[in-house]
Amino acid sequence: MIRKLKSGKYRLYSRKLNPRTGNRRNLGTFDTRAAAEKHERAVTSKLDAMVLSHGHYDHFGGMVGFLQAHRRKLKPALPFYLGGEECFCARETGPENAPRNFGVLDRRAIAEANLRAARLPEEKRNAAMMVDDFQHEHATCFHVKGKGLVVMTSCGHRGIVNTVEAAIKVSGISKVHAILGGFHLMPLSAEYAQETARALARFDADCLIPMHCSGENFFDAARQAMPGKVVRNSTGTRFTFGTP
Repeated sequence: MIRKLKSGKYRLYSRKLNPRTGNRRNLGTFDTRAAAEKHERAVTSKLDAMVLSHGHYDHFGGMVGFLQAHRRKLKPALPFYLGGEECFCARETGPENAPRNFGVLDRRAIAEANLRAARLPEEKRNAAMMVDDFQHEHATCFHVKGKGLVVMTSCGHRGIVNTVEAAIKVSGISKVHAILGGFHLMPLSAEYAQETARALARFDADCLIPMHCSGENFFDAARQAMPGKVVRNSTGTRFTFGTP
């Protein structure tokens, strides 16, 4: 959803989902930033679901404060889609010179708020150390009638190109209208960013909105690969796709 002001600027309201099918409108959250927000009180009682993409504090840091403040206003057994058990696990070891403290989500806050977390089947694992391949990370996609898919990532650790391809596969819709979110390219080289931008250009999306951990190298490369289609956003911008 992209809403453009008369001034020519764009407004963004990040991480609120408000899809509509016919006369039915749903409201959900996608991650909760690093801290709880006061303005979220206005929609708390109307939430139909909550989604937490993965277990990094800059995506769930506001979750506990939000639940503690508003749990009595939430619908009973509100669906909670959680990006893996690792959201509750402390990282005490890891690669040398790599960040380890990503925070730990308080399991009690989830239970006390009466959220209904679904458990999906998974492969059995032993106690050996494993490389985190982020198979648990969630992304979301929506089909906007007459326009195509809107694909939204959190950090895109599994690769933004892979994410878009997966969205096309599961939806059966080949037309991509917009791609937005964090693409996790900031730590990588300018050459890798350029390669990714060229790969994204092949989807021929109407707009590309890099956020969060995408990085300036990628933003510059994307503007060259997709001229006139790349939108820069900031915290507080609101995007509206389809009919307002």
